[in-house]
Amino acid sequence: GELEGAFMYPSPAESQSAKNTQVPIFTAQGEQGIEMAYEQDVSALATQSDYTPIAAAIAQQNLTYAKSGLDYTSTVKLRKEATLQSVTNVEVWDCSLQCYDSGLIDDGGSDVEDQYVYMPFLPFIGEGAERGKSETLASFLEYVDDPDGFSVQGFSAGLFFSEVVQNIVDEG
Repeated sequence: GELEGAFMYPSPAESQSAKNTQVPIFTAQGEQGIEMAYEQDVSALATQSDYTPIAAAIAQQNLTYAKSGLDYTSTVKLRKEATLQSVTNVEVWDCSLQCYDSGLIDDGGSDVEDQYVYMPFLPFIGEGAERGKSETLASFLEYVDDPDGFSVQGFSAGLFFSEVVQNIVDEG
């Protein structure tokens, strides 16, 4: 749609590869119509006060979309700071796999209300969880004490690897 976005990247000084994984995703969102109006590298060690100028820029530029490519705590800090600064112009607070973590709600509380979290798997945390509707998901949850988005991604990668090895063996 007509969204104008603020995008926070992992600091390349700390991890160029982490930033490199976010660039194509954010660029694709720009190509789909979310104007990349504000971009900022952010340290993984940033405190909430480090998000003060970011939240201020989001408010001053009247941006309607915001997304952090860092871990869920970055999103929590950004949202808490936006609440302190009474930022109300954002229509979509976005986050991907890293925010599919109960810590987002535990740490963010009401400040992360209406947070959009997209994921490439069935939900397994909270209300509406699909635990009993997928044999594979049930198997995953059998072996993981504290599931989150990254753990299911690792589990899926293991299943895929096993399938590839079996296909190689089957082909001789």
